[in-house]
Amino acid sequence: MKRTKSGHHVAAGINGFTVEAFVPAKLPPVPPLKIRGSLPQLQEQALLALAHLRHLIC
Repeated sequence: MKRTKSGHHVAAGINGFTVEAFVPAKLPPVPPLKIRGSLPQLQEQALLALAHLRHLIC
């Protein structure tokens, strides 16, 4: 898989100071992610578990 830049830096002046920020590349990634096999089910189980934990904490 060929890698591309994950983003770029932008410099700006504010009140006489120069600041620099990292701007990430746009999503979705190219090529798109390929979720196969049992990953969709595992992701759903993880999301449900997180929702359950959040309910217990809040």
